[in-house]
Amino acid sequence: MWDHFTTVVVNDIEQEFVCCDNCRELLVYRTSDGTKSMLKHHRSCNGQTTLSQKCSNNPVKLTEYFTPSSNSNIPKRITEKVKMACTEFVAIDCRPFELVNGEGFLKMVQSIFDAGRYFSLTSNINIKDLVPSSIT
Repeated sequence: MWDHFTTVVVNDIEQEFVCCDNCRELLVYRTSDGTKSMLKHHRSCNGQTTLSQKCSNNPVKLTEYFTPSSNSNIPKRITEKVKMACTEFVAIDCRPFELVNGEGFLKMVQSIFDAGRYFSLTSNINIKDLVPSSIT
């Protein structure tokens, strides 16, 4: 099965899930559970292009899943930083890659961005003071 899946590593820490090289779907993987879920997924996978063909023998980088729209008004270093943050978000929190394309997610990010524009560059705002608690 390991010819068809890639272990997900974030900040040099192996995560408890793998990525299908064919369709890019994330699957929970624990060594104690074995590869049964990977086999089941592989049998039903209908992905378009295999990442292993696309990337030959090079390891797949999670940032390849996100291709921000090209906008000449946004510096490349900013788009790369946001792309990395989105990649780490889905990997660390075990969320599907499609989450960052959802309308609700984009509205939330836009509201946080707008809040950031409100404060001056010298303001030191802790994001935990801005984002509501999950028990609220």
